Amino acid sequence: MFWIVLLFNLLGATNAVRLEACDEECLTQKRVAFVSPTISECVCATGVDWTLVYRYLYDRDFFTDACFMCFVRCVQLKTYTAFPDGTLNVDSVLMTFPDADRDALWECSLSVEHILDKCKRAYQMSICALDVIFGHH
Repeated sequence: MFWIVLLFNLLGATNAVRLEACDEECLTQKRVAFVSPTISECVCATGVDWTLVYRYLYDRDFFTDACFMCFVRCVQLKTYTAFPDGTLNVDSVLMTFPDADRDALWECSLSVEHILDKCKRAYQMSICALDVIFGHH
C-alpha cells in the first residue's frame, strides 16, 4: 500500500507541476539550462563576444554581428533544435517547451527558407521561435 500511495503522490506532484503555468522567468531558466551545455563550445567555435551571449541568454537580445549569428546556429545544431539544412526541429523544441504553438513554430521555419546564409537563417528563425515560446507571437 505504501508504494501505491507514494506513486500516487509522485504522479500527482508531477501533474501539478506540469499544469502550473511557466512564466517568463521560468521559461528563461528552462532555456538557459537547455542550451548551457553548448555555450562554451559554440563561443570557441564562433569567436562571439561573451557579453552578447549573456544578453542573448538572459535578455533575449539579438545582434547582427556575424559571429553572433553563427553562434546561434551552433547552439541550434548542438541542441538539435535545428537540422543541418537550417529547418527548425519543431519536435525537439516542443520536448523542452511543450506549451509552444506547433503551427507557429512551423511558420518560423518556413518564413526563413528564402535566406541562403545558414547563420542568418538560424538567427532569424531563433528570433521567431523565441517569440513563439515566450508568447509574443
